[in-house]
Amino acid sequence: MFRFVSLMAAAAFGSLLAFFFDPNSGRGRRAKAQDRLGAFLRRSTNRIEKRGHYAASRIGGLGHQLENALAGQNEEAPNDATLVQRVESQIMRGQEATKGAININAEDGVIVLRGRTGSVTTDHRLGKSCPSREGGAGSQESTSPPWYPGAEQTGAAIVGGRRRRR
Repeated sequence: MFRFVSLMAAAAFGSLLAFFFDPNSGRGRRAKAQDRLGAFLRRSTNRIEKRGHYAASRIGGLGHQLENALAGQNEEAPNDATLVQRVESQIMRGQEATKGAININAEDGVIVLRGRTGSVTTDHRLGKSCPSREGGAGSQESTSPPWYPGAEQTGAAIVGGRRRRR
């Protein structure tokens, strides 16, 4: 078996030598083989470089994700004025409530919304959309409906409440 394999290898090597060192067209074949081998090596190095850059950017991105995840744990709870601004930007983003229709306060991290938008469902929706995970104590909805005593006189619905700090 070994003899047969060595004989085949020698025949392949001899035909390769005859192919490249042919007096008529061997020079052109050698030049073409040299060009193709150079192009293959260039493409291979470019692929390796691209994969290296991709891997490095993925590792950098994972580092940024870890940094952002850890940064959120070290932040202090925002003060009441910051909470009011955050809630105002969240609630007033939609077209449901005008800016003067609802008064937003924060007391010891508890967000209190006072005012009427015109419909009870919108009042409930605004109370639920109040961000409670922003670092404050939170908000819990307890809307007084229009038939609640005193709501007709003042025209005010109160959304607010207290939640334990984490």
